[in-house]
Amino acid sequence: MSGPTGRQRQRSIEAIAFDIVLLAFTLVIVVAALQLRSPGARFVPLVVGIPTLLAIALLLLRDMQPGAGAHPRTDAAAVLPDDARRLGLDDMIAAAHAEQAADDELPVDPEARRRQAIFSVWAIGFVAAAILFGFRLTTPLALFAILIVGTRRLVLSLLVAAVASGILWVIFDAFLNVRF
Repeated sequence: MSGPTGRQRQRSIEAIAFDIVLLAFTLVIVVAALQLRSPGARFVPLVVGIPTLLAIALLLLRDMQPGAGAHPRTDAAAVLPDDARRLGLDDMIAAAHAEQAADDELPVDPEARRRQAIFSVWAIGFVAAAILFGFRLTTPLALFAILIVGTRRLVLSLLVAAVASGILWVIFDAFLNVRF
């Protein structure tokens, strides 16, 4: 088995440099969080920052291992058919539009439009209700409404909404001291 090629070594050096930049950035966030006076204000940045620091350190160690660049990325041009390499920008845009038009994952039938409209009204209504009545009241009620419509099971919907309300209270009121 041969050693890594120049391209693989370059990719490994780039990965290590990127890992170091991420590590430094996350370290700045953690150090800044430690400077905050309120334990509640420090909580979230430290809960996110410390595991992220550890994960990036592990990533850096992995990228520093010999052979870390042994799996070169595929050059996108190498997988294109020969005729696609000669296409102009207008041809590529037209092909993208044709592919999008043929995509069956983007339904345009009336039922799909109706569902999209219902979801949009639901999302806008949630934001409006949160502004008018507060996040603490709106979230469990919206969750209950979604569950009751989707499952038609009253007890399960009430239970999940109640547990979600408790979790919200613990996170925001008890831990973060955020009154909303």
